[in-house]
Amino acid sequence: MTTIINTPGQGGDNDGGMGAGLILGIIITVLAIIVLFYVYGWPALKGDQQQQPDTNVNIQIPKP
Repeated sequence: MTTIINTPGQGGDNDGGMGAGLILGIIITVLAIIVLFYVYGWPALKGDQQQQPDTNVNIQIPKP
């Protein structure tokens, strides 16, 4: 009876695509967090508020 030994090739493991997808997913997630912080977090930390228009207007009425 013949014994067959299946030896792996010289290429190493075969999950290289999964590692690249994981790294790409992490990069996209970090970029999304940075964008959300820039849009919502930074103005909240700075206390940026839109200035309200001055509603107290003095109108001089000429005397007759």
